[in-house]
Amino acid sequence: MDPDVFRVRLNCIDHYQSRPTRYDPQLRNDIRASQRSREPQIPVVRVFGSTETGQKVCAHIHGAFPYLYIDYKGPLDKASGEIFLFFFFLIF
Repeated sequence: MDPDVFRVRLNCIDHYQSRPTRYDPQLRNDIRASQRSREPQIPVVRVFGSTETGQKVCAHIHGAFPYLYIDYKGPLDKASGEIFLFFFFLIF
């Protein structure tokens, strides 16, 4: 087994929103360090589990940005796109 590999036997996973810290990936280039607290919150994935030796783990994983892909085959004009988005968000 590679000693540089950290393995966690997954027990539970969730997420929360947090203000970015200096260790998070910078989302915008026009923000100074003094203004970071005013940036939008970012997702942090939290993993609970144990190592192969039985040590308990709670890992907060920053920089994992979830995304959603929706295959849209309709017309590409602005009005059609806005109508699609209106009904999409109305459903969800």
